[in-house]
Amino acid sequence: MSTAGSPDQRDAYALKGSGIRTKLGRALLPLNSRAGQVDAAWGSTGFMVFTMIALLLFLLILLLLYNSTLILDDFALTWTDSTVTTLGKN
Repeated sequence: MSTAGSPDQRDAYALKGSGIRTKLGRALLPLNSRAGQVDAAWGSTGFMVFTMIALLLFLLILLLLYNSTLILDDFALTWTDSTVTTLGKN
């Protein structure tokens, strides 16, 4: 005995394809056609590694600038008044 809100009926209702059909939904359908499937290959691992290394380098450069370990010529950053001043230019 199943009730109106049972998972079996809700899944069957969702599988019928009832709902609003739009052009945008049809255009985006290929992006979701392989949802739940696992790719046995490396997939996007290389892109993730590249992105993580780029983020690490960005944060490292920010840390070096903050600690004044990396000093840029003709560039001074004052933390008290939130302004960036260029040395040698008035």
